[in-house]
Amino acid sequence: MMDKKNFCFKIYPINRDLSKVWFVSFKDATGREVKKYGHLAHYHTVEERLAEADRIIRAAKNPFIINYTKRRDLVAALDAVLKERQPRVALKTFQTYTSVLNKFAAWYRPAYKADNHLNPVDFINFLYSGNYSNSTIRKSLVVLKNFFNCLVKCGNYEKNPFVDLKIKKIRGKSKLPFHPEQVAELKAVIAARDPQLWQAVQFLYYLFFRPNEVRQLKISDILFFEQKIILRDEIAKDDDNILKAVPAPLLPVIDKLRGQPANYFIFSHNQQPGKKMISINNLNDRHRKILRSLNYSTRYSLYSWVHTGIKMAAMAGIPLKQ
Repeated sequence: MMDKKNFCFKIYPINRDLSKVWFVSFKDATGREVKKYGHLAHYHTVEERLAEADRIIRAAKNPFIINYTKRRDLVAALDAVLKERQPRVALKTFQTYTSVLNKFAAWYRPAYKADNHLNPVDFINFLYSGNYSNSTIRKSLVVLKNFFNCLVKCGNYEKNPFVDLKIKKIRGKSKLPFHPEQVAELKAVIAARDPQLWQAVQFLYYLFFRPNEVRQLKISDILFFEQKIILRDEIAKDDDNILKAVPAPLLPVIDKLRGQPANYFIFSHNQQPGKKMISINNLNDRHRKILRSLNYSTRYSLYSWVHTGIKMAAMAGIPLKQ
């Protein structure tokens, strides 16, 4: 075996950017360059990812540890397919795959332990019980069908349980914009109960950012002197860098963020900017609870603020293309 000092372990990205894909690079005993991703994508702070990178390095130096601790169940096999694909897919695609497998694992392990049988219909019912949309369920089944195909081809599974399973496609209904009277009511309630949520609402309303884009914004994305915000291509749904001017009503909100560390997420925990990004459903869930408490229809959601902002902008005479 090559001397451990010659493995040349390096952790990427060098600048420790949390928005990039992290991995450990080193040379094996033959001198071939190897990349290990481990569970780095599962963590959301530099400290946690460095700790996972250290575990990967220790495991690479002592390969017998991997053989001893490696799980041998179906979830682990699917996770192996995910790791094999990670270097070849975009970060957003990898995050989607990870989310689907996390849902499957949350259902499969207790279900299999109780019944010792995999019934895909039960998994669908599990997703419906979690109030996931029809579109999300269909996408989850597509991913699982694809992953199980890989297991079957490799001889790790006898038959793909999702191959003949179909979910009827339902045309989604766009969320309704809020009426001015509703805006006034929600502003009073949300600002009092959840100031951070109201701050996020204003980003959706004035800048037309999507909820998942807003939660990934960092202090460094704000150009305070230019009064503009950058929506980075790695978090923008359209994969383009977008530079938007901050409207006057939003400037006081932006000014309160001056002096915060550049690497902090604007929307973190404890109602403050911080190192850890909130989960993908955090803002939506908090907003949904308030809407339910006020007996709003399910045709309204956090995304309604984007439609409300666009509607008000159009009524104010701003061209739709702009």
